[in-house]
Amino acid sequence: PVTEWKQTLKSNSRLLNEEFFTNVGKRIRWGIENNHVDDAFRFAMVGDFGAEAVNKPANYRIDLAELFYKAQNYPMAGQIVDNIGITSPDSASAPKAKFIGAQIKEAQKDLYGAYAMYVELAEKRYLPEETWYRAGLISLYVGEVKLAKEQFTKSGSPVALEHRDRILREEEGGWDSVPP
Repeated sequence: PVTEWKQTLKSNSRLLNEEFFTNVGKRIRWGIENNHVDDAFRFAMVGDFGAEAVNKPANYRIDLAELFYKAQNYPMAGQIVDNIGITSPDSASAPKAKFIGAQIKEAQKDLYGAYAMYVELAEKRYLPEETWYRAGLISLYVGEVKLAKEQFTKSGSPVALEHRDRILREEEGGWDSVPP
């Protein structure tokens, strides 16, 4: 059963050599190329759990999630990031999975869910420029201008500061606030 994979791989970590991980990568590619997505996902899980057992970077599932996200297959990408969040919440790929999950929620117009995830990530200092910026955009969209200005300032990215400055000019009501 899937629930025992982590322990089984840990118990047999002496067998997890470079050839094992090479074969896992081949099986994932084969699954994707031959439209056996469920097979590719299972092997990505095995690869990640095996990598965790031998203290290697576990990137198979997050790479697969990014692949599906870029292909705009949000249901599959969402399942993978949820799986990472449940089975490996303390892994190095967990914040990246949460970020992809927030992007999926934003793309599907679940702004409340996306906003909450962006703020959580920003407060944990994961890509603060990007996460505060995206939270600020959502705040601006729902009419929370004061909050948006704060979030754009926290972001500090040039694009975010440009948005903040535009809001400040509009609030001043000078000639700069008149559209060309």
